[in-house]
Order: sequence, then C-alpha cells, then structure tokens
Amino acid sequence: MGELINWLRQLSAGQREVLALHYIADLSVADIAANLGIPEGTVKARLSRGRSRLAELLADEPEDHPDSAASREREPASALGAPPDDSTEVTTRG
Repeated sequence: MGELINWLRQLSAGQREVLALHYIADLSVADIAANLGIPEGTVKARLSRGRSRLAELLADEPEDHPDSAASREREPASALGAPPDDSTEVTTRG
C-alpha cells in the first residue's frame, strides 16, 4: 500500500484528485466535474493521463521486487489462489 501512495504522489494534484474521486469515492465523471467545477472533458483527460502515468510507473518497477507485475506473473496460478489449469494432464502410476 505504501508504494501505491508513492506512485500517486508522482501524479499531478489534479490527476490524484480525480482518480481518488472516481475509484475510491466511486463518483461518475459528471459528478466529479460538478463537484470540482471543471468541464467533464478535463476530468476525462486527468483520469486518462493519471492512469497512463500509473501504468508507466508500474512498468518501471524492478522485476525482482516482490510486488512487481513481472514477479506475480512468474508465480504459479495455485499460489495466487486460482484453480488449477484444466489443460494440465494428470498422470497416475498404477
């Protein structure tokens, strides 16, 4: 959670504000625009640019970091709580 806060701090104040209102407060674009007194297009632009910047920050995360996307991709599905893959062939000795 601490890293998320660090990533959010690297966004502009406007981007942080609309991302928080949209994803945490669950407000619509129209509601955010009305509450902040800005055009809906500005809200959409800030959401888009904020999401893009967060994606860049996540992509720059070192692969050996335990919370990195690449690290999670290397873990077996069972470690992530996913059901086993049906395509896996099960052999028995008998």
